[in-house]
Amino acid sequence: MSTSTGAIDYAILQNERKVQNGMAPLYMAPYNLVDANGDRITGFGTDWQDLLFNDNAPITQHDVSISGASEQGNYYLSLGYFDQEGIVGFEVAGADGQFYAATARLNESHKSIMVSAEQVAAPTAVRYCFKAFQPGNLKSVRGLPVVPFRSDR
Repeated sequence: MSTSTGAIDYAILQNERKVQNGMAPLYMAPYNLVDANGDRITGFGTDWQDLLFNDNAPITQHDVSISGASEQGNYYLSLGYFDQEGIVGFEVAGADGQFYAATARLNESHKSIMVSAEQVAAPTAVRYCFKAFQPGNLKSVRGLPVVPFRSDR
């Protein structure tokens, strides 16, 4: 079974990213993190693998095809619909700063979450639930909603 990055590792990685870009560290005490209520953050945090691997995710698929022929010619019409429950609310942007709806999936070999959109060849930023009134469906291992975030600011 693979492991994922916890809150302390995330804070350290974010600090390293900020310092490498000439900015001040985001977390002043990454080994002593506290939440908005001042309570110490313990445990792992969000279990991304559990969120992404929903073995009971409902799938809806409908396909209808009509075909035929007459003396005047042949005809064929096909319609399809596919939907599967998953994480909603992710968007990615390229160098132009334009955000597009994205899909999120777990990259097992690199132990990371891959967020992508067809319209963005080289993503430079990701955000979660930053549209007005956008409901998200991510939950932490404690069952609490994951707060909106963005990586470009």
